[in-house]
Amino acid sequence: MQTPTSHARSAQPAYRTQAADTASPGLILHAWPLGPREGSASAYEEELATCAGETGGAERPLFDLTILGMGQDGHTAGLFTAEDLRLGTDRAVMLTEAPQEPKKRMTLAPHILLSSGKILVLMRGLPKVRLLMANLFGERTDPIGHFLSDQCEVVAEL
Repeated sequence: MQTPTSHARSAQPAYRTQAADTASPGLILHAWPLGPREGSASAYEEELATCAGETGGAERPLFDLTILGMGQDGHTAGLFTAEDLRLGTDRAVMLTEAPQEPKKRMTLAPHILLSSGKILVLMRGLPKVRLLMANLFGERTDPIGHFLSDQCEVVAEL
């Protein structure tokens, strides 16, 4: 996730614009802090801990909605491998390495993402839909498959 907002692969500017255009009272957008990823990860963990304490902690999902995309290789949320999915059980924010630039990424641990009330997966193009279907039917085991559950909705534009 921590793709710089100026990078062509960053979805954050679009998410910020969409959230601002459709904001409802009480909406809190937890955007990534800018700066070196180690410091940003600590700052973001502190923000999430503060927010969880204000909203009742573990009694409810940390996020009402999490929006995920999916890469051409089936990665999502800065999680690229099965090993990435196994790590981070003791942290809310993880540092990962991408196979392509920008390599150094920051993401939420899978258990934090799964604590969302709803997960929305947005994708565009038939190749990505086919890849998602292969994960749904057990033909592939990409990171996106970890999040395909009852709380997940997929919106695809072909």
